[in-house]
Amino acid sequence: MHRLLSSLMMCSLLSLSLTGSIQFQDRPLKADESVFRIETRTLSSEGLRELIESATGQKTDWPSKSWDVDCLTLAAWYFHFDLALAHAQVGTADAATITAVQRPNPSITMLPTWVNSAATGINPWIIASALKIPIEFGGTRASLGFLDL
Repeated sequence: MHRLLSSLMMCSLLSLSLTGSIQFQDRPLKADESVFRIETRTLSSEGLRELIESATGQKTDWPSKSWDVDCLTLAAWYFHFDLALAHAQVGTADAATITAVQRPNPSITMLPTWVNSAATGINPWIIASALKIPIEFGGTRASLGFLDL
């Protein structure tokens, strides 16, 4: 009876600890979309036209027949890979902020343990378990400004 009760308790603790976990969202890389985005980078791009018009403040006929140094510089900045990297780093920083807001999950650990003082004839191996419940003191997340997101 004691063994059944302890097994039932362990199963319920395990199921409770799994319900607080965050599910992984698989987002596979799509090579054909990446190739398409890279191959469509041309000087007749609509995004480039919008950038040049907003930077110069003038409407231009598109695609432009002649390019000056300023427009070519804007085009170089528009198509530079470091800008895509910077956008990705901003997304990573946003994701880190979202992760910091979330409450830490409780966890349970079960390990086989050798008991030295076991009587002879009794199996000296037992399953030791530990329940870890993180407790926040003093409004740590609120003091870091994470709760206003």
